[in-house]
Amino acid sequence: MKISEKISYPYPIWGWFENYKTNKASYRLEQNLNDADFFIFKMTVDNQDSVVKQLIAEHKAAYACIATCSSTFYNQFVTEEDPTITISIPRDDVYGTVNVIFMIVATSNIPDYQNPNLDDFYEGSAFLPKGAAIALLYEGDFEAVATSGKTLGDVIKVVENTWSNEIETDVDNPCIRIALPADEYNVFDTWGANYKAVLHSTIVYNALLKAIGNLQSFSKTNPDFEWVKYLDNEIKGMEDILDVEDLAEEGQDERGYSIHDAMKIANRILKQPTRRALVEISDIESRN
Repeated sequence: MKISEKISYPYPIWGWFENYKTNKASYRLEQNLNDADFFIFKMTVDNQDSVVKQLIAEHKAAYACIATCSSTFYNQFVTEEDPTITISIPRDDVYGTVNVIFMIVATSNIPDYQNPNLDDFYEGSAFLPKGAAIALLYEGDFEAVATSGKTLGDVIKVVENTWSNEIETDVDNPCIRIALPADEYNVFDTWGANYKAVLHSTIVYNALLKAIGNLQSFSKTNPDFEWVKYLDNEIKGMEDILDVEDLAEEGQDERGYSIHDAMKIANRILKQPTRRALVEISDIESRN
């Protein structure tokens, strides 16, 4: 639930206006907005109200976090009785403004809530319905940057190689083109959907390494190529994993991406494809 300043609630909320005599609970909030797959918020609460702590111990209340995105209608609600609560918001599910609220909520009806910290208006007692916000700990927004609108499947195409018996990668087009000889292409066309991670860890991974190595020159000559725009957009925000320092350092391309950096970029874009491929193979084998 989103606490609104325009609404008068029929029950007290700790940390909201002056419903309680004491200040709201203190907390430590950690944010990781640079994870490859999730926006992560972790809160550790220092709850000094003995009555509220007892409600949580009796399973009548819990720490909670709600994340909502009005642009995509994404909504996630998590609860935790431990004072450390984490919410992980998938990057692919949100863009624009995302609202995050941490609170303490009633998980059952509490008809005779008595707390000496309540202000004089409540005379020490109140009724808390199931779902009521007992305490508002934190509310804030962050901006989830929209992607270019293109997915990996939009910028990489697999075609049959009708001119040679080699596996070739062509970046001289708006889309990266992977050409497979007839036999290999038939395997891809027949079974590829069942082995996406295996394909990502092999032919797609190699194609990305070639594209990343050519990104500098194509950014100058063909900046409107879809794969160029896609990679430029994906690499933004990867400063936490890259080691770009001296552009003239041996082993680096013109843009400053060493082969080590290029591998890091490809691994993040493909979400650790080797690990996923091994899990995929294990899952398929266990079902046979």
